[in-house]
Amino acid sequence: MAMTLGQAAALDGACGGAVDVRSRARGGSCARSAYIDTIVSAAREWSGFGSLLACTSGLITFLAVRYGVSALAVVRTVVALYALGVVPGHLLQRYVLDLRPATPLQGMLSSLLLGTFFTPLIWYTLCVLGLGMAFYPLALTAAVIALLNCGRHHDLVGRLKRLVAPEEAPLLWLGLGLAVLWSWKLDLVAIAGDQVVILPHNDHMVHTSMVAELARGVPPATVPFIAFANKWAYHQMPNVWCDMIRRVAGLDARDAYFHLALPLRYALLTSACYLGLVRRFGNRAAILGAVCVLGFVGYSQSQYIGTNWLLTYLYWNTPAAFGLMGLFLICYYASMAEVGRTRQVTLIASILSVLLLWYKANFALAVAPAVAVWCVIVLARRRRFAWIGVCLAAQAALFAVRMIDVSSADFGAKLVFEPFRFIGFLWWEGGVWLRDLAASGVLSVPVELLSKIRYHVDVLPGVLRWPTMFVLCMVFLFHMGIAVAIYARVRCGFGRLRPQARSLDLLFLLVLAFCGLGFIFFPVHDALVWNVPKHVFAVVYALLFALMGPVLCDVYERLRGQTPLRGGVVAVVLVALFVANGYELARKAFGPVSDVQEVIGRGEYDCLRHIEATAPPDAVVLRPEFENGLMTAAMLTQRRVAIEWACVWATCCDTSRIVADLRGFYAGTEPGGAHDILQRYDVTHVVADRAFLKRMRYGAFLREDFRSGQTAVFTAIRKGGQ
Repeated sequence: MAMTLGQAAALDGACGGAVDVRSRARGGSCARSAYIDTIVSAAREWSGFGSLLACTSGLITFLAVRYGVSALAVVRTVVALYALGVVPGHLLQRYVLDLRPATPLQGMLSSLLLGTFFTPLIWYTLCVLGLGMAFYPLALTAAVIALLNCGRHHDLVGRLKRLVAPEEAPLLWLGLGLAVLWSWKLDLVAIAGDQVVILPHNDHMVHTSMVAELARGVPPATVPFIAFANKWAYHQMPNVWCDMIRRVAGLDARDAYFHLALPLRYALLTSACYLGLVRRFGNRAAILGAVCVLGFVGYSQSQYIGTNWLLTYLYWNTPAAFGLMGLFLICYYASMAEVGRTRQVTLIASILSVLLLWYKANFALAVAPAVAVWCVIVLARRRRFAWIGVCLAAQAALFAVRMIDVSSADFGAKLVFEPFRFIGFLWWEGGVWLRDLAASGVLSVPVELLSKIRYHVDVLPGVLRWPTMFVLCMVFLFHMGIAVAIYARVRCGFGRLRPQARSLDLLFLLVLAFCGLGFIFFPVHDALVWNVPKHVFAVVYALLFALMGPVLCDVYERLRGQTPLRGGVVAVVLVALFVANGYELARKAFGPVSDVQEVIGRGEYDCLRHIEATAPPDAVVLRPEFENGLMTAAMLTQRRVAIEWACVWATCCDTSRIVADLRGFYAGTEPGGAHDILQRYDVTHVVADRAFLKRMRYGAFLREDFRSGQTAVFTAIRKGGQ
């Protein structure tokens, strides 16, 4: 039946309306999709800078909630890191060395680390010259000028957006996570009834005391925990850095050290490890390398097998963190040698390697000669022989300055040169470990096998015995890292020296080689054989575990090309290993604190805190446990003490007179002589039991100031009534 014109028109209108509705629907859907894509794109572009803000806020929140540090103090700390680290480092890196980092984040992190190394030395030198008052105004003014300079650029929003690339953002979260993880149990005391347990490692007490002394004046007027020494031959620049941050943050020495410096060192070390690897291995491998260095625990209940000893070491050794920062920063500059700027990177690497003498001297013993050889090889390839002389002269000049500085110290170390003595110590230590295992009744077959190996090695002639002991000790101690290094060498291309080595690979290998030589030839402390060379373990662990990042990336890439069955099996094994490591990591970081240093009575604790609250900054404290007590009084009072831990300092200097004097004072001597003893060591506050004054007849020059339980604080009256 034929359609009428009206019906056709009606049908056409209906169809046109339907098409129009569908078109509008599709248009609305496309608009929404485009809007969502725009939001996603903007979120990705700003994810890096947003992560920077979020991680900074997270650190502020953590320190405020966990330790009660005011948000204002942490904000001022961030300002200090910028003004005293980033800005000086940027000026040195950009305008003196003319180095151009690959990304803005690398520029910011390398500037921060470079400033962290140079600024404390500049400030300390100015203070020695009596010009320290000018430093902070100049530093803060330079920081403001730098901000204004950035603000003059029209593309400020774009600069902020590009500051952290999205793929770099995980590094910031990793640094925050590690800072929180390893700072979680930094409690100072645990109070249980009438007893107070002192928890920080004794090294932390040493550094807290040094920061407190720096707070009283720079350079320090005396060694705060030993009255007769005015200067200590020690790597104290990490404490100077902490005091610089403390002054800007407005905190006392103890809070600044425990609740700012210790958490921040993990974030800084994470950044340094990332920088040391990123140009050679790429972003993902560098982040994984930082995870392995600071997050791989292994089996934490074993003293040797399958563990990352570096984590335990870093917990109590603050200068070691700065030493590793310097090492990885040197590696970062070494990785730039492939793209030009050879003279600049060799010079700054040479300078930093010797600056380690002020930050972690033990590391410099291995790193500085390795860098010297590296400079010679890299520059000789490019026929820049004159510049070799410049780099070596810079190292020699700084080394001479440090030796002059150390030689003027009252409080030194008695070192002796006895090759292989440290290896003998390790061999003995391994024997003790085997006896402990045998006594436990477990692993009897491996223990018997190892004991037989030891017996056959011990009966070898000396010319064979010592090298064999050395090889076995190195394999036993670094077995996991050696396996990683072999894999990196064979499968990842790391360290291939022909036809031409990459500069970073060459430096890694040279540092490891000099560490190995150091275990044989480094001087040892006369009384503490392990003291100098064993610290170099940290360098070896850090470099070998950092290589785990590239190795894991290589394994992942190779799994992608495997059959599903083989790839699935390997993936399950890797996941199981990392889950197990996560469990051990949580147990190590959040588990019970076993590093108990000293237990004191509640009365003595109250007395020491009273001295902290009321004594003048230059007070000198004397407590009965001066011979074997750790730096408890110095840490809790933030004041100088006559002497603490005298049995240990006796290995460095002659403490016989002060020990004899103080023994006589507490045992009871003629009052006039007792008063002379207090005058001799400038003692202002004496801690003793409540009956001490009456029993010793010292009432003419001691006045009870405070009491708690059976313990009291007595104030010393100087001759002449002062």
